Formats: sequence, C-alpha cells, structure tokens
Amino acid sequence: MQTVSRRLQRLNAERAANWAICAEHGDLIWSVDFIADEFFERLEAAGLPRVRTVSAPSRDLRACPWGWDSQVAQLVADFVSGDRPALDVVERVNSRRFSFGLECDLSTGLPWATQVDSIEDLAKAVRSIAREGCRWVAKAEFSMSARERIIGVGPQLSENESNWARRRLQHGGVLFVEPWVQILHEWGLQFEIPRLGSPAFLGLTRLLTDEAGRYCGSVVACDSGNDRQYHASLVEVAQQVADRIQRLGYFGPLGIDAVVYHDPSGRNAEPQLRPIQDINARYTMGRLCLGLRRLLQPGEQARWIHGPWPTSNATDDQSLTRELRSTEPTARLVIATTPFAVGHQPTQHGTWFVVEACPAPTRTTTGRRS
Repeated sequence: MQTVSRRLQRLNAERAANWAICAEHGDLIWSVDFIADEFFERLEAAGLPRVRTVSAPSRDLRACPWGWDSQVAQLVADFVSGDRPALDVVERVNSRRFSFGLECDLSTGLPWATQVDSIEDLAKAVRSIAREGCRWVAKAEFSMSARERIIGVGPQLSENESNWARRRLQHGGVLFVEPWVQILHEWGLQFEIPRLGSPAFLGLTRLLTDEAGRYCGSVVACDSGNDRQYHASLVEVAQQVADRIQRLGYFGPLGIDAVVYHDPSGRNAEPQLRPIQDINARYTMGRLCLGLRRLLQPGEQARWIHGPWPTSNATDDQSLTRELRSTEPTARLVIATTPFAVGHQPTQHGTWFVVEACPAPTRTTTGRRS
C-alpha cells in the first residue's frame, strides 16, 4: 500500500469539505476528521445545497470518489455500493503516453515534442529543442500539478537532470520532452461520460496558475462568453477525445486541460492552440468549481482562489468570512469554501470564492502546468 505523507494527509483532510460546492441536496461527504456543521450551514445560506459529513461508510451509500485506483476500488467493494470502470482503462487514460498519442493522431501537439525511452534519446530531444532557442521540459508518464518534471536550459543535460531521468526510465519507463512555452490562456473542459449514451460536456473554467505553472484557482462564469473565439475549437476536439475514451470502456468524470500559447520559435505571431495538454479521468478542481455557477447572476463571473489564507486574524468560520470579505471590498459575494478548522485544528491552505459585480479581467500568467 502506498505511504502518504502527513502533509498530504492533512491537505486531503482540508480539501474534503470542497466537495460541498458541487454536491446535491442530501449528499454526504466522507471525512474521518471533524468538520463543524456551521461551515455547511453557511454554504447553504449562500445558496448551495445542504450536505453533511459521515465518518464511516455503510452499504446503503453509493460511492463517488475523486478518482479510481486499486485502494479506492477495494474500499468501495468492502463498504459501499457503486460501479466503476476497469482500473487498467483508468490507468491508460490518465497516462501521458495516451494523451501524447492523441495529440499525434490529431496533429494538435507542441512542435518538437517527443516521447523518449532512453537517456540517449532524451539528450537528442533536448539538443533539438535548444537549437531552436527554447527552454525545454521533460515529464514523467504520470504527473500533475507541476510535479514529476524537470525544466532545462541549453543543449546539455546536467548530472542531476540525467539522474532524475534515469530513475524514471528504469523498467520500461518513458519520458515526454517538449518546449517550455508562454501560456496566454488555460482552460479545464469538463465532461461526464456515461456507460451508455453520448459524453456530456458540462462546461469549462479558466485556470489560474503561478509562474511555475502550479494551480492556484479557477475562473467560472454563468455562461461561456469570455474568449468565445477559442471555445468552439476546444470543445470540438475535446468531444472527440471523450468519445474515444468512452469506446475504451471508461465512464465517469473527465477533465481535459487546454491552452493558448505563443509559438516558442517566434515564427508565428498568432496565438497557437493546444487543445489536449492534459487528460484527467477523475474529478478535478475545475469540475468542482462548476458547482459554484449556481451562485452567479447573469453576466457575472467569479474566482475560486486556492492558497494560504490572506489573513491571520480569524478565530472561527464567522470571523474568517468577515476577514476574507475585507480583502475584496468591491466584490458582491465572498465565501470561504474551506472551513476555519478541520479535525479541531486550524486549516492552513484555504479556498474562497469571490463573485465580481460585473465581469473583470483575470490575471494572465506565463507559467504552464504539467
């Protein structure tokens, strides 16, 4: 069984409450750590459905996990009811090998991007990208949130870069090498894939990232009017991807990340579209964020922000809400979507929702996510 660090265990415990923003009335959130009812009552007062937590599973429940792996599958089989896709299909769809293959089939990938299975091929790919005057990034087959990757400059691999790559190429591993590009816009397109019937497109959110490409929030609107010139093309490709994934036997939530970027060679001044940057056969933060559309009025958009709390003066959920509201004086609505305390310990990494009174420009970052 995989060992999970205490830091990650705590982060998962704090994130459990975020399920409330996409839940339906009467849903239960499984959390072994105590979360006060006051938190969920405050979300309900703001317009979200009433939910509560449960600390132990029972057979009369249907499981809706974040994603599937062998441990989750065993848990569901032992305690709660629920159907699931085959785990080998889940693993395949979540692999970068699969998304890279789709990019090749649909001719939508980055220039000079390649798959390598040896240090020699990696060095050759790095030299090719460096000759174009670009930085490069190498990614492991399974990676997310700017993890399991290295970013390099120049045509030579350093000793640390070579060692990192060798560890991941052992036992038949592969790496994916591509130029590091300047991202103009990034979106998460959300689908629900049924066993039978066509995959349903649920909507999209714009991703907020920092300079290193790490996720730090989403922008959601009551409609998809912003950046409409890109949306039709993105949805068209994403629908093809969802159809292919369904034919493999997968069903459940699907998130597809897409970006608009500058041509790294500088030969084309027009923004370029990469409609399949990442494929996530699971729930994503963007999928949860869609649930917050229920709180928007026509023409509004909002930011769902992730990060350290911007205040240290809060002592409970009520004072936390007041403190957050003071940081956004022009917003129509500010809601903390993570409670002040989980398991009787103050939360460190929060999430909060800020509804603008009218559409406002969002920050454009130059990072990228892996």
